[in-house]
Amino acid sequence: MYDLSPTRERLRQLIDFGRLNDGDPRITICATDLESGDAVMFDSASERIEIDHTLASCGFIPEFAPMQIAGRWLGDGGFSLNAPFDPILETPASLRLYVVDLFARDGQVPDGLEAAAERKSDLTYGDQTFQRLGHALEARQLRAVSPEPSPALAGGSGGHQRS
Repeated sequence: MYDLSPTRERLRQLIDFGRLNDGDPRITICATDLESGDAVMFDSASERIEIDHTLASCGFIPEFAPMQIAGRWLGDGGFSLNAPFDPILETPASLRLYVVDLFARDGQVPDGLEAAAERKSDLTYGDQTFQRLGHALEARQLRAVSPEPSPALAGGSGGHQRS
């Protein structure tokens, strides 16, 4: 149904996967498990990113083919998690985060069906990223200024535990 060989070849020409996987900069790519709807993260800090991971992350069905990786059929990451910055923000070290979002939150009122469909995608994906990033940055700042919870508060000795 889909022939991804031209796309594979183009990605081989454009992306230096050796450099991409050397850890600097760190990269996370997200795909969506098409059966469960779960976000599936690929993080260069813990695994090698390859062409299939890249293709899976942009398998915007039905226009683009899904990819099978480790027995799971994966499609575009935007279906579950448009910008996979969570693992990077969990690191306590100082960092510079770049989020490339292809969808604009701000825009014009659509004047036709095609423009309405495009604006719908912009709002759906762009707003998701904006909202999640705001909450994630707030949580990161709270972790930076909050002391570690005491064992009693964390469910240790003397605290109440759920079974």
